[in-house]
Amino acid sequence: MRFLLVAILTFGFSAFALAQEAVEDDIQDQQPVDAELTSAGLEFAARVRAVTSSATSTGRMAAVTEMLDDLEIEYRVAPFEIDEFKGNNLIVELGPKADETILLGAHFDQVGVGQGAVDNACSCALLVEMVEQFQATPLTNHSLEVVFFDQEETGLVGSKAYVAALKALNDKKQPKHFLNFDIFGYGDSLWLMGAEKGDAIEKAIAKAGKEADLPVIVSGVKEYPPGDHLSFVEGGISTIAITLIDQAEILKVQSLLKGKRIAPPPILQTIHTPDDNMSKIDAKEVARAIPVIESAIRLLDES
Repeated sequence: MRFLLVAILTFGFSAFALAQEAVEDDIQDQQPVDAELTSAGLEFAARVRAVTSSATSTGRMAAVTEMLDDLEIEYRVAPFEIDEFKGNNLIVELGPKADETILLGAHFDQVGVGQGAVDNACSCALLVEMVEQFQATPLTNHSLEVVFFDQEETGLVGSKAYVAALKALNDKKQPKHFLNFDIFGYGDSLWLMGAEKGDAIEKAIAKAGKEADLPVIVSGVKEYPPGDHLSFVEGGISTIAITLIDQAEILKVQSLLKGKRIAPPPILQTIHTPDDNMSKIDAKEVARAIPVIESAIRLLDES
């Protein structure tokens, strides 16, 4: 997420062919899990590692496109330029052809230090998983669009460009719902930025989380760190931002955003630092959360 280091006491929130052995080295010290979950966790970690293999936006996007090519998923690249910033958003469109669209997004760029594993290669790996699942079993009532945003760390530039392109078309082209993923690499709870109380997206995630016994905490816009979701909130689009971290850290970040002076939680000592690397990814916890996200999207499709 962008610039939480500046916003909160100077702390900042804001390829796949690599060997499985390397991924196992990263998670070998984690608590043992059953064989099925280990397989899911290893696949997720391998995808995160692929994105973190490059520090440049070009290299990180190439890692994502290689994964999509391996899955035989079609995509398109949407170049943009705002002021002095240039970049490329990566867009996947999945059936069915419906009047309304559910949009998923995550940024793939990183700051100049660390590997950008937690912020935000992990969310890109999650989106690749969603693309794979919804290609195999499409939604029924909505089209699905998945966007990998560039230049989030320079000022939400990629998402602003995407929203501007939507506005240039017409309001009928706007997605019905937008779910943005930022910081999805470890943790025991889903943290949501809910723009509207009782929003359909919020209800779907809360129901899916309850069924999986995964806590869901909802904050308003001012109690949640800035990110690409703000471009869509400002564009008047139904929006939820989603993070996976520990519940204790969520409460501390909320306190910091309210102006309380407390010791920063681990997330604020990780992102935008050299410590944002593969060692911070907990594939076991993410593997537990991924089905919750898929279930929530399918529930949203039915609403």
